[in-house]
Amino acid sequence: MTNLATFWNKIATKYAQDPVLDEAAYNFTCERSISYLQPGFRALEIGCGTGPTAIRLRPHVSAFEATDISPAMIDIAQGRQAGAAPDHQVTFRVASAPDSFADDTS
Repeated sequence: MTNLATFWNKIATKYAQDPVLDEAAYNFTCERSISYLQPGFRALEIGCGTGPTAIRLRPHVSAFEATDISPAMIDIAQGRQAGAAPDHQVTFRVASAPDSFADDTS
């Protein structure tokens, strides 16, 4: 595990509890992102952290995969979506940025 992943693992719980500092800007960015999405799109988020953006955008695309280098962040993200409908599940996985693009469907 990289030093960066170790860092994020250590602070994941606190990070998940911290409020968004500029909620209006965050909401604006999410809504702007949603305006570009279409139901047939597949999305990939690299560096998803604890997953709130992926979970928020997921209903607007056909599939959503979100990756992060921190297993602790991914664990929190998976817990956050526990109540989501089966067709609105995000696929969360631990991966570095280069590994996020690996095609494991072959």
